[in-house]
Amino acid sequence: MHGLVVVSEAELRSPQHGGSPAPQFGLQLGSPVGLYPAPAALFFPPVHPWAMVAAGPPAVAVVGSPPLHGNLTPPIASMDALKARIMDVAPGQVKQAILSAQFVPRAAAFTSLIQMAAKAKQPQKAIEIFEAMSEVGVQPNTFSYSALISALARAGRWQEAEGYFEELRAQAQRAPDMQPNTVTFAALISAYEKGGQLGKALEAFEQQIEAGVAPDLITYSSLVTACERAGQTRKAVELMDQLHAAGMVGNHQLYHGLLSSCQAAGEWELALEVFLAMQCAAVRPTAHTVNLLLGTLVAAGQASHALLLAREALRSSYDLGAAAFNSLLQLLAGRGDWEAALGVFRAMGLAGQKSRPDAASAGLLVSACVQGGNPPLAAQLARELSAQGLLQQGGPTNGPAPLPGAPALAAPGSAAQQGAAGPALPTPVPLSVPMDGPGHGGHSGRQRSGPGRGYGPATAVVAAAAGGGYDAGASFHSASSEGSPKAGGSSRYGSSSLSNLSLQMDGV
Repeated sequence: MHGLVVVSEAELRSPQHGGSPAPQFGLQLGSPVGLYPAPAALFFPPVHPWAMVAAGPPAVAVVGSPPLHGNLTPPIASMDALKARIMDVAPGQVKQAILSAQFVPRAAAFTSLIQMAAKAKQPQKAIEIFEAMSEVGVQPNTFSYSALISALARAGRWQEAEGYFEELRAQAQRAPDMQPNTVTFAALISAYEKGGQLGKALEAFEQQIEAGVAPDLITYSSLVTACERAGQTRKAVELMDQLHAAGMVGNHQLYHGLLSSCQAAGEWELALEVFLAMQCAAVRPTAHTVNLLLGTLVAAGQASHALLLAREALRSSYDLGAAAFNSLLQLLAGRGDWEAALGVFRAMGLAGQKSRPDAASAGLLVSACVQGGNPPLAAQLARELSAQGLLQQGGPTNGPAPLPGAPALAAPGSAAQQGAAGPALPTPVPLSVPMDGPGHGGHSGRQRSGPGRGYGPATAVVAAAAGGGYDAGASFHSASSEGSPKAGGSSRYGSSSLSNLSLQMDGV
């Protein structure tokens, strides 16, 4: 019981109150604040025999328990005060703070306290809160166990999480209402995922299914991430399919993780399935999504597929950035496909601000012409690009180092260059495409009528480079399929058509 009493300094010194009290903790009477033992009869109602006294007539005495570590602390009379005290004290003192409270929290309140410690990334405090439940006579339930397992999962302490999960299952043998629920399994699987325990995570998932407990998005996301970290890309995609079959939709982070895993594993066909699946789930790809797929196709040497993806990205008004197009130019330069490289370079000049050609783009374009056996065009482009400041006149390009086996490019206008390349082309090759007017290069030059509608000039250029025009029905099969048995075919998410993808990228 705590209370207030107003007394004078003289009253505290009077014989009936025990004479002059002995100051504690080095504080003297007359100091701004002092702590004194005082007879309980001095106060009404009866209170603890410790009083905090402010000197001077009259003095205010606030009664309370002896302070921790010699510091005066206010009483814990509410949940907010208890939360603040738990966060203030060091690990190892949480249980004492709970026991000193003037009330006993209920089970739901204890669960809230455990979740608070978990969010603060203090798993040891979460354990102390959980253990204090039994000491104050509150029986832990499934929710408090789940909160504790989640707190341990966040800290990567999967062994302890597993131990508390098994403890809960043992409790469930005696009390059926303490069966692990969806949150419990999700927390355990998350703990296994963070601990790199794929086998245990999959085993727990099987137990969950056998127990008839429905998995949630957190469960699937943890399993997919665990598979990705273990290099089990196909298993991760399989779990994505199960997620969709259960009527759930992942977030961009889940799909981007899958695409990155596909790229690392060289599984470009699986990457296409993931890209299709997320759109079937009504998740609109971002520029980062498209870049991940483009990087996968480029890394796998799928030039035609990459060109068609770039076409549809431009059609849907995605600004992928110069680095994405440069990776495609790198692939085309290595193949000596100067016509496609020239189309991509032109399209970059008509795309978004971030996709404008840079020195690397210019160097790769010239390299593609040299690799493709077209030195005259290489020389002409080198002159034009140097005049634009994208290449250094008479010196090496600012782009990446020449690809292995690429012939050296002589300085534009030099005798060596003229002897190797022959006379300059009589008609300059334009590095841009007219923005309006009749068709250019056999294409209609149709302009956009809105975001993602129609085909702009940049789209037409890349479509021409891909070899399939810019027919809205063009599929992977319409261009060379790089010998892939699946190209132009169908998957469980429908036809592998970039025109299909573009419609969904537009939100149609």
